[in-house]
Amino acid sequence: MIVALEKTRIRHIVAVSCYNEPIALIETIVQSVADQTEVNRIIMVISFDEKTPDKEKKCEYLQNRFKDAGFERIICTIHPYGLPGEIPGKCSNSNYGLRTAVNQINVADDDMKNILVTTCDADSKFPPDYIAALTWKYLQENQPALTTIYQSPLFYNWKLDSLSFIMRVTGLLRSLLMLGALIPFNINTMSIFSYSFSLAKKGDFIHPRYQMDDIICLIRWMGETQQRLRISMIPVPVISGPTSGETVEYEIIEWARQARRWTIGAAEVFHYFIIKSIHMPKMAAFS
Repeated sequence: MIVALEKTRIRHIVAVSCYNEPIALIETIVQSVADQTEVNRIIMVISFDEKTPDKEKKCEYLQNRFKDAGFERIICTIHPYGLPGEIPGKCSNSNYGLRTAVNQINVADDDMKNILVTTCDADSKFPPDYIAALTWKYLQENQPALTTIYQSPLFYNWKLDSLSFIMRVTGLLRSLLMLGALIPFNINTMSIFSYSFSLAKKGDFIHPRYQMDDIICLIRWMGETQQRLRISMIPVPVISGPTSGETVEYEIIEWARQARRWTIGAAEVFHYFIIKSIHMPKMAAFS
């Protein structure tokens, strides 16, 4: 079906940002990407921060573990600490990893729309047909490289059977919010999303001075393209790690940490929006 639709072969970059996650967790997400039905289309990019413990050993282990997995290429990057105009976090790490990967694969300008980038977290699990579904959706919509970001529904049911009742309910509610509002009303992307390399290049990649890459990218790229970006749903879910602890007490502590992070993130997003809104179309900014 995909071959019948594509005039030029669509390739993929799947980029995961890591810091202090256990190597077993990182191995799980990379394995879920290696299990893709279209794995031969994928360039796997694993980005570590300079302060990640044993980063060189982790890179070497992952390179050896997945060298025969079928990837077009597997790239490990180490983001230097303290670069001017950056703060430590997913945005700066993803930005450095993506730029490094692009330099290594040497993408021609006229081929940028034929490369799709998927950004994800280390606690994600892709279904085997994610890349195939994304490719099909992109081709079916006639390759809207500069107008569309792709989002799959996120299901927060990693080890759902072992979680408390509260965590099960909140996980389901978050999934329903995404399916019922965030995607259909083009509000914002969340954690794991895909876009064309053309859009990333035009939007100057990911802003390294902020933390929340999903909403920051949406605002930044709308300002650069001077139009409202559409969020298109990929019809396959991705499993994402829930906000939870082993006991109710640890769950409360974890939620407190997340609430603090989200509050800081929401404040920085509002600050960024106020700065950039004057450069955006009025209706896009209003939305």
